[in-house]
Amino acid sequence: MASQSPQPTEPPREERKRIPWIARYTLIIVLIVAIIAIAYFLPYVFRPLLPTGDCRAPTVGLSATPSFNGYRIDVLGVTEHKNLGLYGVSVIKDNLSWSSGLEILSDGELIIGPAGEHLNFTDMNGDGYLSRWDIFTLDSLTSGSQYEVVLFFTDCDHEITREIIIAP
Repeated sequence: MASQSPQPTEPPREERKRIPWIARYTLIIVLIVAIIAIAYFLPYVFRPLLPTGDCRAPTVGLSATPSFNGYRIDVLGVTEHKNLGLYGVSVIKDNLSWSSGLEILSDGELIIGPAGEHLNFTDMNGDGYLSRWDIFTLDSLTSGSQYEVVLFFTDCDHEITREIIIAP
């Protein structure tokens, strides 16, 4: 008698639990909404960690004209309406800075130079924003000296514009 080797038997198939179709589609929709929300808010979460090379500083146009005892520098236009506190100004006389840092833009006298020069700013419409028709005045200049009025956007220390004046 030949002995027969036992044949392996398949275990009984357990019926898979099925997720109802409405639950499947609800789960898919929730996952899509979560991915969109994460993609939308992710730049705001990591913005402080991003480099400032993508600074969106406004463009400002200046024009200097001689005035009594100095120069008047008119703001000809600004591409974005931003608060004065977001701007800094510096004056360079004959390649030397008047101050150790930027002066935050505000209405009135900003900087007094080493030889008694004055840089003033007037917010002509008093709205607290840098806008067209605002005026810088540079007074009591030393004859023959070169002055550079440099305007910065302080959110990212980006130089916006520079007006060069040679005192007569």
